[in-house]
Amino acid sequence: MKNTILVIDPFLKEPAEFALNTLSRLLRVVHIENKISSSHLEFFFPLSGKKSLRSFFNNSELYNDLIGVISLGSYANITDDLEWVNELRSDLKELIIEKSIPFLGICFSHQLMAHIYNLKIDFVEGRDSLPNQKYNEFREITITHPRLKTIITYDKFISMAKHEQEVKNCFSPLEITCSSENCNIEGLVHIDYPAFSFQSHPEDFHESKDGWKLLKSFLLFFHTYHNI
Repeated sequence: MKNTILVIDPFLKEPAEFALNTLSRLLRVVHIENKISSSHLEFFFPLSGKKSLRSFFNNSELYNDLIGVISLGSYANITDDLEWVNELRSDLKELIIEKSIPFLGICFSHQLMAHIYNLKIDFVEGRDSLPNQKYNEFREITITHPRLKTIITYDKFISMAKHEQEVKNCFSPLEITCSSENCNIEGLVHIDYPAFSFQSHPEDFHESKDGWKLLKSFLLFFHTYHNI
């Protein structure tokens, strides 16, 4: 039985401990609420072990057990043209997204999915007027895409934005799923595959718990996708 959710943490300074713990806790909640007991999280740190995602899979049995992949944010920028980022870009495209393994990219990984399909990534407009030249704010985000609405049953959610770069355009095979007042492309989906992404950080705590509800919805989606 497929039962593994892979979490990719492309950190530069230190692992995203809060995000990893939050995902672990939310998965337990999904298990309890939906009477699921078999799935678990595995973790991959591209820089820590100095190995590619492809070589990570080659040395384990995880690949055949995957029900979904979540890739987190990073202090790296897509425009830095780093070798490990380009390698992760290629592996995600070939081994995850275009193999129809459900995928969720967050912030940096949202931009990475856009980069895979040649969308433009650049610095946010007016960044010189922002604290530390980047956004650091909670936003109300409006869901506009019907495929995302099959996973998330509400029209709006609040999520933390903390980024200095964003996706600047959108064309096939990706489509915009949600927008906010400060960012037109808050989310993307692949037209053919179960690959989604968000510019914001739903793992960050907000009193509404909207982001956590979003992540729970995707964790449940991972479990049900191949059974639909």
